[in-house]
Amino acid sequence: MGELHLIRDVLDEQVIDRRKRKMGKVDGLIIVLRKDQPPRLAYIELGMSTLAHRLHPRLGDWVEALGRKWGARQGTPFRVPWSKVHLLQLDLKVDLDADETPVLNWEKWLNQHVIKRIPGSG
Repeated sequence: MGELHLIRDVLDEQVIDRRKRKMGKVDGLIIVLRKDQPPRLAYIELGMSTLAHRLHPRLGDWVEALGRKWGARQGTPFRVPWSKVHLLQLDLKVDLDADETPVLNWEKWLNQHVIKRIPGSG
């Protein structure tokens, strides 16, 4: 097996669920530090708040607060165990169903509360 550069090859890459639907992009990487052992990539994180935290901590806090206030339940990022990730050439496929996770809650909330209310969007 060759080298995997986490920032170049994983972060910000498209995530596809087992039904070949887009779930979003990898917004964060969770690495576990272990005593007397090399670090281990444990999870990829998806979620608007993780991306916002990467840009600025206060922006991340603001996005989390809006998610809680608006009921989009996007305050907590969704973590996918690295063991469920299958690397593809351009995308990351995960052995999950997007509808069984909270990853799309923000998009669903926007669609229901904003997009559907725009005349002609139906």
